[in-house]
Amino acid sequence: MRDVESPGTVVSSEVDVELSEDSEVDVELSEDSEVDVELSDDSEVDVELSEDSEVDVELSGDSEVDVELSEDSEVDVELSEDSEVEDVLSEDSEVDVELSEDSEVDVELSEDSEVDVELSEDSEVDVELSGDSEVDVELSEDSEVDVELSEDSEVDVELSEDSEVDVELSGDSEVDVELSEDSEVDVELSEDSEVDVELSGDSEVDVELSEDSEVDVELSEDSEVDVELSGDSEVDVELSEDSEVDVELSEDSEVEDVLSEDSEVDVELSGDSEVDVEVSGDSEVDVELSGDSEVEDVLSDDSEVDVELSEDPEGVVVLSEESVESEEVVVPSDDTVMQVSELVVEEGDSVEV
Repeated sequence: MRDVESPGTVVSSEVDVELSEDSEVDVELSEDSEVDVELSDDSEVDVELSEDSEVDVELSGDSEVDVELSEDSEVDVELSEDSEVEDVLSEDSEVDVELSEDSEVDVELSEDSEVDVELSEDSEVDVELSGDSEVDVELSEDSEVDVELSEDSEVDVELSEDSEVDVELSGDSEVDVELSEDSEVDVELSEDSEVDVELSGDSEVDVELSEDSEVDVELSEDSEVDVELSGDSEVDVELSEDSEVDVELSEDSEVEDVLSEDSEVDVELSGDSEVDVEVSGDSEVDVELSGDSEVEDVLSDDSEVDVELSEDPEGVVVLSEESVESEEVVVPSDDTVMQVSELVVEEGDSVEV
């Protein structure tokens, strides 16, 4: 059906298409057009939309959809059985995508775009965002998400069952990530970025921060975190159950750690860095300091602290009973202060000052 206003002009058109058995459709829409498409059995659809267009697509059976959107367009896509969707969005576009069974989605967003994605069963999503974009992603069963963000972008990600997320952020970006069951997150942040991460179940997080970045991390059940910080960065870490944290700090960085149950922390500091560590339950902390750094440790229950100091740093170490495994206690000189409380020296032990 067509309403012809003038030769060569189509206004307010509607198209309903049902495809089956290796069909192909090329559709070009303009001016408030609508398209409903149902595909089955190796069908292909190429769609170009402009000016407030809408597309509803249901795919099944190795289908492919290429969509280019501009000016307040909307696309709702449901995929099943090895389907693929490639989207190029611009100017306040929206995409809702539900994927199942080895589906793939490549999305490029610009200018206030939004993407809601639900993935299940070995799905993959590649997302490139720019211009105040938002992405909400829920992953399950060996899903993967690659996200590149710029200019005040936001990503909320919930992962479960061996999921992976690679995120590159720039320009006041935010990422909230909840991980469970052997999940992995690689994050690169720059320019006042923030990351909140909650991990459980043998999760891993690699984070590289620069320029006033912040990371809040809560880990449980054999989790690992590798963090590299530069430029007035902050990291708050809470660890439990055999967790590990490797942290490299430079330029006025801060790390606050709360460790419990066989946790480990390796910290390298330079440039007026600060580390506050509370350790309990057979925990270990290795710290290397340089450049007016400070370390305050509160240790309990067979904890160990190795500290290497240079350039007049301050180290205050409070040791409780059973914290000293060696029979020799060496108190350093110069400007370093070590406070030892509840230290019991039994007969036969030697103390060097």
